[in-house]
Amino acid sequence: MKEHCAKEGKRVNSFPHAKRMDRNRAIISRMPGRECAYYAQGHCIYEERLNPGFQTGFRCVVLTRWEDEYDQFLDQAEVFQLDDETAGRIWDKRFRKLAEGPLQCQEFTSGGDVAVVNCIHLLDDVCVLRLPACQGMCRRFKSR
Repeated sequence: MKEHCAKEGKRVNSFPHAKRMDRNRAIISRMPGRECAYYAQGHCIYEERLNPGFQTGFRCVVLTRWEDEYDQFLDQAEVFQLDDETAGRIWDKRFRKLAEGPLQCQEFTSGGDVAVVNCIHLLDDVCVLRLPACQGMCRRFKSR
């Protein structure tokens, strides 16, 4: 949120986060939230930490696709009455093909901590880029 602040006789540009409007007024911007415990790559993870998994729109599309594939496989294995060992071998082959194929995510950036997906935007099972953008210090600010 931007607030207007009257400044009489003082330099408006003496504050790094103030944008000069005119001689007597400035727009005051929030302090950046980089030191907040809920800050991740310019996004706010508060909602996800409050109710993990509740907002399905935050989920990584690659992991979601893999889970859907696994659910379909389980349905097929049940219909064909496969024993656990046989189903496990079949799933291992299918999953290798899934993991080796294209990840089908436009935001994918290599270099993450999870070996299978290896995307820098992956945090647990959430894509950080799908979280709301950090608006700066807010009432939820929590020091790291």
